[in-house]
Amino acid sequence: MKNRYRIMKVASFLFIALCVLSPALQVHSEENVKKVYIEDTSPSISTPKYSATMDSFHPPLGTYLFSVKWGKVQAGKATIDVTRDQDFYTIHVLAKTQNTVNKFYKLRFKGETKLTADKLAPLKVMMSQQTNKRARETEITFHDEGEIESVRHKFKDEAKRKTEVRKLQTE
Repeated sequence: MKNRYRIMKVASFLFIALCVLSPALQVHSEENVKKVYIEDTSPSISTPKYSATMDSFHPPLGTYLFSVKWGKVQAGKATIDVTRDQDFYTIHVLAKTQNTVNKFYKLRFKGETKLTADKLAPLKVMMSQQTNKRARETEITFHDEGEIESVRHKFKDEAKRKTEVRKLQTE
């Protein structure tokens, strides 16, 4: 029971994190797209490296279904699918608003994250989100050397408007 509670907490955290970082998966020509490279100007920060004790952590794999309500209104639904492939966990998240809500606010979200099974260290996160006529697509890669790279594409009316690339070096 504790393991199920832990996986639900982890899945809920990842779902919320994915919703906050959101984007949208679409392919368009690269012409007329503003490319922005954002340089890391933050001061160097170093913290001790922590890792979770994973000996007793065995999350129940499978698909979790959620009903999203706003008051008494059925606003949407979401699914979280947790799988394990040898040394990695993969978590897929899908969320969307219901037809009645789509008339006012249409939201589609898709996210996937890959984590190491031994330490739950992130390897890659991919997210896409469509909100009404705006969309975002984000891919975050966690490299072995401590570098984190984020690429975000922004769309409006199905045309790519902007691409932001960020790189952060961690210790």
